[in-house]
Amino acid sequence: MSIILLTITETVYVLLKGLWKSLRNNIHKNLIANMIAFYTFFLIGIEKTHNTIFCKFTSVALYLLLMNIFFWMFAEAVFLVFKVIHRTPSRYNRLRNYMLFCYLVPVILVSPVAIVMYDSYGNDYCWLDADLTWIILIPASILVLFSMAVLIMMVHIIYRRAGTNVRMGKTEQEDHRQLKKSLKGALFLVPILGVTWIFGPLMAVTDGSLFMQYMFVILNSLQGVFIFIVYCLLDNEVQAQWKFMKKSQVHTTESTQTTL
Repeated sequence: MSIILLTITETVYVLLKGLWKSLRNNIHKNLIANMIAFYTFFLIGIEKTHNTIFCKFTSVALYLLLMNIFFWMFAEAVFLVFKVIHRTPSRYNRLRNYMLFCYLVPVILVSPVAIVMYDSYGNDYCWLDADLTWIILIPASILVLFSMAVLIMMVHIIYRRAGTNVRMGKTEQEDHRQLKKSLKGALFLVPILGVTWIFGPLMAVTDGSLFMQYMFVILNSLQGVFIFIVYCLLDNEVQAQWKFMKKSQVHTTESTQTTL
């Protein structure tokens, strides 16, 4: 269910070309794409322990994709920092910089582990051995906690600014409303996604306790639902593009009928 809703959300972002120019939406697309890739590798290869090479490859790929997910979640928070603090566009707030950071740094983190601890992959499952879960838990926890701290700080700045800037123009008011909605979406998703992904390694640490298994399955099954609601159904830009596309289709149909 989760992977289906994630795929639907990603498809919407790909089909609505009006969303392509938005940096925020490109960050969403990369986050969702990595989640879809993680689920796909997990479903296909997590139990293929009989094929040693494929199993080792799957283990490293899952580890790398999971790090990518956490870094793109962190990118959601960083993007809001630029939007809130920098009133004018910054040359650092570019998609290529996010791409470099969110894909290159995970490779740097994963590569030494994949090379030095190659035998620690793909033993019981096509995943890291239980005694190495700290390799995921430490950077993941730091990124999630830092993201939450940044988002809470942004909430404080936005609402303080709203109190001091009573006489904002219509454009500023609209930008402020959009920013508040983006921030609420990030505040809603980052802790949910972060806690969900951290439950996986914790399940291995606790030798697969029944409680951890239930929590991991429940939270993972709801990830796609949360993202679909926040990034698709409730997103103003997506709604505006859908309306624009429908109007364009109606206009094209009417023009065709008039010509005939």
